[in-house]
Amino acid sequence: MPLSAPHPFPPFRFDRVVLPPESLRYSPTGEWIFPSLFHAGERLSDPLGEWYLYYSPHDAPGGICLAYADALEGPWREYDANPLIGRAWEPHYAVSHVASPHALWVEEEGRLFLWFHGENTTTRWATSADGIRFEYGGVAVDTGDFEEGVAECSYARVFAHPLPEKGARYVLLAMGRNGPTRHLYLAWSADAKTWTARPDPVVSPPPHLADGQTSAPWLARRDGGLYLLHHVDEAVNGRADFYVTRCDESMTRFETLGVFHRATDGPPDDGRVCDAVLLEEAGELYLFYVAGRRLHGRIALARPAEGGTDR
Repeated sequence: MPLSAPHPFPPFRFDRVVLPPESLRYSPTGEWIFPSLFHAGERLSDPLGEWYLYYSPHDAPGGICLAYADALEGPWREYDANPLIGRAWEPHYAVSHVASPHALWVEEEGRLFLWFHGENTTTRWATSADGIRFEYGGVAVDTGDFEEGVAECSYARVFAHPLPEKGARYVLLAMGRNGPTRHLYLAWSADAKTWTARPDPVVSPPPHLADGQTSAPWLARRDGGLYLLHHVDEAVNGRADFYVTRCDESMTRFETLGVFHRATDGPPDDGRVCDAVLLEEAGELYLFYVAGRRLHGRIALARPAEGGTDR
């Protein structure tokens, strides 16, 4: 049975699909993953909208894309020159696909940093002054930074979280595949550019899911505690729910508590949710995520159950 320790997150209910693939001009594979949101109105002088949403296809050719809106509820409008970043960026790389964008404003640089993978062995970064035109930064982490046997290093998210004992101001949490299993790995940095990795995983699938896979961690603070929200697939191409893992401030101790949001069997979840992003704006919680079976994802929004809508 799933773990069931108490956690401070409310129940969520599906509210809407925010980017229907059939409505988008750039949609090479008809599926989308890994939303990342940036409050452009807080940082940019003349943004396209108050909020920027970065996303990508999972499969080749991928491509880092942008939509924008004046409110988190939408409506979201596709940027007319997607993708912003493609699978070839001379002279830096030429790969089969780029995917999984994660955006973070780095205050001391006065720029938006964006991490993405391509190939699955490598997490890269780029920066931008306007959130649209990017300059290549380099490789943040790759499989060689972690324990022997790690064959993927992707789906990374970066957060401003100090680790004073390591001289770090930022943490990076990424999915790494070792053998048949995908775990969560940790790295840290003083400047969001150069990273030091902990070689062994910090979170693995819970024991009751022997063939489980975990990925796409979101770092959230709630009621004075620090938590990771991440999805766990029962197996490759299987059902996936969102789990919550408690961690300490030094990010050395991790305890998976159990499911905090379960996928429904009907559309759009169809038994699988992944790539959580939890935001709080004006006292309201917004859970952006990908709904749908692997390679059939849609970017969706869920709200606390008392404010959501029934399917």
